[in-house]
Amino acid sequence: MSVPERRRANYWFVSACVLMLLTAAAHSAGHFAEPPADPAMQALIAALQGYRLPMPDLGLGLAPTQWDALQSLSLMMTVSLCWLAAVGVVVAFSDMGRRTVQRVTAVYALANGVLIGLFAYYQLAPPLLSLGLVELVLIVAFVRAPKA
Repeated sequence: MSVPERRRANYWFVSACVLMLLTAAAHSAGHFAEPPADPAMQALIAALQGYRLPMPDLGLGLAPTQWDALQSLSLMMTVSLCWLAAVGVVVAFSDMGRRTVQRVTAVYALANGVLIGLFAYYQLAPPLLSLGLVELVLIVAFVRAPKA
């Protein structure tokens, strides 16, 4: 299969990767947005910023707050989505055969499905819907993986 044909065949996988990047951008925008100014939210943020996690610092002098942990995990979502999208694009434009691309797509769909389940359980609609769309495109990418 020629390179242009492979690129066309991998269109759906690349599309899923682009959707991951858009989800990462939306997540970053939400992360860096000003929190609601209502008193309950401000009290919650103050409590999170005031509570130090009782974890060993292993001699590093670290004493993170619950807010620090929440912020780092939130940004980890953005970094992870960008990372997965970048790896996906490398795979999509490589000279790997159909079976390898299908396997990588299957791993992406499985991991993304776990995230969908997580966000459904915790009732977080924005990532549930955006990753649900990514999942649909990954399923199409799996079915339409390049021949040869």
